[in-house]
Amino acid sequence: YTLSLHAALPISSVERFDVETLSRSGIVSRASSIINAESQEERDFARDVFGIWDMSFPDSISGIEIKHKGLMLIYVKGGRKKFSDDSLRLLASTVARAFQRRFGTNNCMVLVVHGNDTVAESRYRKGEVKTLVY
Repeated sequence: YTLSLHAALPISSVERFDVETLSRSGIVSRASSIINAESQEERDFARDVFGIWDMSFPDSISGIEIKHKGLMLIYVKGGRKKFSDDSLRLLASTVARAFQRRFGTNNCMVLVVHGNDTVAESRYRKGEVKTLVY
């Protein structure tokens, strides 16, 4: 429900997605485990993403969380300084496309998070992916 409201907002908005509010409201758990997902299919996908991301940025992910087959959070170590804008944009948009294909959703969002800050977000909506790096 919250995801669909946010998906309707224009991506050109400069306001970052507030992960702390999502956590306090119980939408995301921010659990300390590396993979946090309800179904085996979601866990398998998260492991695949972890492997791909780790090839480009070794030891940069502290965890991945998938909620409702429409929201994925990739928790990273080291913040923005560890990534170039182009590489972060490419990885986030690639993961969003793969996420949409894997689960067949009309709308989905991938957030790259460091601490309480969203450092990148990529949304698949109506056949296209839009990505912002903050």
